[in-house]
Amino acid sequence: MTLSEFPVVFPPDFPDATGLLHLTETGSTNDEARRLFASQLEGHVSPIWIMTDRQVSGRGRMGRNWSSPEGNLMTSLMCKPQCDLATMGQLGFVAGLAVQASIQEMTSLRAKLKWPNDVLIEGAKCAGILLETLSNEAQDIGLAIGIGVNLQHHPTDTPYPAISLNAAAGVSPTTRDMIKVLALHFDRLRVLWESKGFFAIRTLWLEQAYGIGKEITAVLTNESLTGIFRDIDAEGRLLLEKSDGSIHLIAAGDIFFGAAKGKIND
Repeated sequence: MTLSEFPVVFPPDFPDATGLLHLTETGSTNDEARRLFASQLEGHVSPIWIMTDRQVSGRGRMGRNWSSPEGNLMTSLMCKPQCDLATMGQLGFVAGLAVQASIQEMTSLRAKLKWPNDVLIEGAKCAGILLETLSNEAQDIGLAIGIGVNLQHHPTDTPYPAISLNAAAGVSPTTRDMIKVLALHFDRLRVLWESKGFFAIRTLWLEQAYGIGKEITAVLTNESLTGIFRDIDAEGRLLLEKSDGSIHLIAAGDIFFGAAKGKIND
């Protein structure tokens, strides 16, 4: 299978050398990114955005189901970052900033960033990001950056508040307009990350972060920790200060605002 077997176009309103694969329906855009990357055997891999009108097996972090009704943006960026696997994870923060900037450009809403990879409006989740590694027969390593943005619809059965752009603003951009702006913002921030490193991205992320200085509960694999969200470090880990003054570094987990799981405060 080769790239020519996929209906990829390179739109003039996208960043240079960046493709778009628009599908009517798929199981998961991250799975499509995996298939597409496996077909790239020539060494050079162009970044390609994959979007779908309907996604029947969408997933979020930790294997959770991701609600994917038609009218929302369901997309993945297939790319091959020139860095090691540990550093690739920083692109989750790049993607979060790109989504946040896109929402603020396309609407009158103020969006904020929730660690590690959610975007909030009025304290409610409107977008999520899922990173998965990719590989091919040439043993190249790539990345799928899955992004879901609630444009028209939002779920009502989640353990945290959720919202759509339409519910918050009474109007929302089309999926095609949203992905164009998202692709441009991501490319701008990727260039900054490549030239200035994670320090520059961390600075921007902290300016838009939700809940710094407030009490949170971090739900980890085997325990829950409650404390004050103080910062993120040079590797993107969350710094949680417990009541005894000790600092815990959290690399992965779910955070809820307030001492009770599921509570979100302004």
